[in-house]
Amino acid sequence: MVIQPPSTDEQGLQENLLSLCAISDVTQRGFALVRRLWALPDEKVIEAIHTIQTKAHQRSEGYTSLYNGLMRSSALRGILGPDRLCKLTAMCKERDASSILPLLTESTSADARGFEQPFLDSGLKDLPLGMRKALARRPDFAMIQRIAKDQEYRVVRVLLDNPRLIEADVIKIGATRPTSPKVIEEIFNNRKWISRHRVKKALILNPHTPLNISLQLLTYMNVCDLRQILDRSDLHPQLMEEGGARHAEKSLSFEAYTLDNVD
Repeated sequence: MVIQPPSTDEQGLQENLLSLCAISDVTQRGFALVRRLWALPDEKVIEAIHTIQTKAHQRSEGYTSLYNGLMRSSALRGILGPDRLCKLTAMCKERDASSILPLLTESTSADARGFEQPFLDSGLKDLPLGMRKALARRPDFAMIQRIAKDQEYRVVRVLLDNPRLIEADVIKIGATRPTSPKVIEEIFNNRKWISRHRVKKALILNPHTPLNISLQLLTYMNVCDLRQILDRSDLHPQLMEEGGARHAEKSLSFEAYTLDNVD
């Protein structure tokens, strides 16, 4: 099937992309968006992603939904392909569009299979992977508390779909230090749990979260969240720098809104 390129006229392009907000499923929305970006020239792809990110930061109507779709970075990798992503990354650096680089780059997390199990109790640590995955499916609150300490991302993937798992458990997993970046990625890629603000915040405050994930989650932080990020000394310098810029931007917006609504 041949994908017809959307209009490259700025207004027409934005209207074309905003029409995708009608897609309720965030993953499907992300893939539909990237399919339309695929048909554009490289410079237009960069401009479109930068516009979506900027307007999402400003909470412009519809753009947060588009940006949320772009967070599903597997769509970018799967449709644009590694060679084109590499070219787009180089162009971003040349054009001083570094703010969108986290969307175009892969996580640099290590393979979690060699990650130690510093928290898993001895009764579970020596069990084979298949058995621990089976335990993660059990509707047993006590077992959920025990298996939630597993640092094997494939066990965590199963556990996140356990209907008895609650938000507090996911926050505890996301805040665990040290933790495997692969475990963080499982939470980030889980549509149910990453939609919760407290889960997003737990991930962004964890210094073991891959930088590209933390930078993408910044859009969803409010002024108080950003202040908390800036008070930390253990987070990545690039995250602190971007967080400072977002804090200044949102603080000004809040002050302007307050003044406009004074009797």
